[in-house]
Amino acid sequence: MVLKNIRYFVGRKKKENSMSSGLGKLVCVTGASGYIASWIVNFLLQRGYTVRATVRDPTNPKKTQHLVNLDGAKERLQIFKADLLQEGSFDSAIQGCDGVCNTASPVPPPAANIQNPRVEVIEQVVKGTLNVLKSCAKSPTVKRIILTSSMAASIYNGRPLSPEVEIDETWFSNPDFCLETKLKEKRYLEEMARRYEGHAIGIDLGTTYSCVAVWQEHHFRVEIIHNDQGNRTTPSCVAFADTQRLIGVAAKNHATINPANTIFDAKRLIGRKFSDLVLHKDMMFWPFKVIANTHDKLVIVVTYKGAEDQKSCQSLDLNQASFLLKVCETRRDVFLA
Repeated sequence: MVLKNIRYFVGRKKKENSMSSGLGKLVCVTGASGYIASWIVNFLLQRGYTVRATVRDPTNPKKTQHLVNLDGAKERLQIFKADLLQEGSFDSAIQGCDGVCNTASPVPPPAANIQNPRVEVIEQVVKGTLNVLKSCAKSPTVKRIILTSSMAASIYNGRPLSPEVEIDETWFSNPDFCLETKLKEKRYLEEMARRYEGHAIGIDLGTTYSCVAVWQEHHFRVEIIHNDQGNRTTPSCVAFADTQRLIGVAAKNHATINPANTIFDAKRLIGRKFSDLVLHKDMMFWPFKVIANTHDKLVIVVTYKGAEDQKSCQSLDLNQASFLLKVCETRRDVFLA
């Protein structure tokens, strides 16, 4: 199943000796030291892709040497340090990638004395997967994410296993059997990935208002997700208070008491230079300060937590996108309906 999804990156034509399909494309493979992940890295390098491989300890040759020895690794393999349980740990590895293959999953050693499987194992697995997905959401270049689990999700069901057996979807592990053998976290991760499968989230970052929607496959419709105020749209506004950053309705309400630190219409700045005459006409109506940075690029000056800071338009868009993703998380009843 993993290799079928990998064909998305390499194209549908079988050109085993051709490297043209992956040239200029960048793919991140998490948990790259694992067996399946290593083959994915090898497969991508053979087709000309540049690969960013994440491991917990890049200095450990037992985890990286077999990757470094692959054909094409010297020219097109980059190894990053990343920890599943640290939010933002995958940001640098995923930023700018065309696709992500997530094979990483925290698995306790067989000798681990697990007292509370849900807290010690299952919640850790879910947290790790969501951390990778959050890093993907921060990179607008990512076109596809492939979530994988491991053989533990498909062969532990108490049925006899022999060399003649063909492992497929009918062999998904039995949850009760996994619980007894402390392998439930792998089965749970597989189920979580399947629940996300088919749900496409769309974020419209408008100049004045923004919104987030989810495609509901079962209902064959798009559902606009309401924000915490019950509205289908959120003002495209970011404000910087003394101790916190405000987004949306809260930021808009903050404009009356702190207009110089309340940013709106930021999209009008994207792609423009400070020398743009049209920009200077817009600046006459903005209460916040816009200046030129290096190479005539625009930045917005704000006072945040008692210090002056410079914000790019792209970073403000990212703040809004992160806020809308949190709206999705709080409305799981809609997202997973």
